[in-house]
Amino acid sequence: MQKKLAIGILAVALLLTGCNDSTQDQNIPNNTPSQGTDLPGKVEDENQGKNTEENNQNTPALGKIHVGDDFSKVEELLGKDYKETFHEEPGHFTEAWYHREYSQGLTLVVGKDSNKVLEIDALSPDYPTNLGIKVGDTAEKVAQVYGEKYKLMESRHGDGQVEGFYMLEDGLVMIFDYNKDDDQLISTDVKPDSKVELIRLTKDEFLD
Repeated sequence: MQKKLAIGILAVALLLTGCNDSTQDQNIPNNTPSQGTDLPGKVEDENQGKNTEENNQNTPALGKIHVGDDFSKVEELLGKDYKETFHEEPGHFTEAWYHREYSQGLTLVVGKDSNKVLEIDALSPDYPTNLGIKVGDTAEKVAQVYGEKYKLMESRHGDGQVEGFYMLEDGLVMIFDYNKDDDQLISTDVKPDSKVELIRLTKDEFLD
């Protein structure tokens, strides 16, 4: 009888010891480094940043300004110190317009009613295109950058391709003028080392 009692006491003691160990294991903090360190939100933010950068590069622009931008964006970038001339007759454009000229070498056509940028002229290297071409670059460099991605515009008068007029997306045209003093956008006798003197971003429908 005493032998059975001793065995029973020993079994109870072992059972209580096992419970205490289990409880202690549950209370021990898990300091093991997490194996999964990827943060979905961070990865998503990085991808969005890359996509935004790619979109900015692919969207035709001059000095980070796009045809169709509200003029308030231009004022945020360049301020309000510009000369303004109002034109009541739309001419080639779809509405009456303002010619606004910044002394830094950028001029814009802005719709009177829409307040949208209709056309941009850059006369300074401070305002490169979205692909990095700027005033002062050579015709050879322009052809290397734009000629590989876009086609030259075909003359509406049957004179073949127009030098320096590149057809972009959404009916936009990027024009590189190698002699702005002749008051003609179409450049003739362009050589590989000819320098860009003016860049215009406009719409095909606004051209003659």
